[in-house]
Amino acid sequence: MQRLLVWLQHYVRLGMGLLVLLPWQSFADCSCTVGANGIYALGLELVATTCPADPPSDNRVYTYLVNPLNCEGNTIRNYSTYGDTTASPAQLIAYYISQGYRVLRNPSGTHLIAVQKGKYPFTGFVSGVNMSTAAAGVYYSTPASSMDQYCTARPVADQDGDGIPDCLEQLELLLPYNFGSPCPAQ
Repeated sequence: MQRLLVWLQHYVRLGMGLLVLLPWQSFADCSCTVGANGIYALGLELVATTCPADPPSDNRVYTYLVNPLNCEGNTIRNYSTYGDTTASPAQLIAYYISQGYRVLRNPSGTHLIAVQKGKYPFTGFVSGVNMSTAAAGVYYSTPASSMDQYCTARPVADQDGDGIPDCLEQLELLLPYNFGSPCPAQ
């Protein structure tokens, strides 16, 4: 019996070690879960093609890549591209909220996910935030900086390959963000 336990411990440790070595395609902020209504069309991801100002401002104008999203296998994936748009985070957020979307954002405003609304709304979880009862508005994942990881496009330098642009990793270390309480994941 003791040999069996030693053997199992060895293989569990080996398996855990191998898991650490595998490249992951998704992190917490690019995760999703389809809701009870079965709708997998999630909405849109908007990713700025440049780094934020220092300090970040919701009034700075960026060019954003716009990608339509699905929730596939608990991972956010794009199925096409809609091109780009030029606006400030404040303008985009105001527009999408006025259209009934639930908007997830990162602290600098360079990464937004506008979650589908309307006749066939997405009702699952996006980046840990429950969309089933969420009204139109702005929502933050916990921590808010976890939305710094871009899900479907990488227009800004990311030398370590973690999906978070290098400039946002540096800002995260330098600036304290205080956007109030994030929406609790339910």
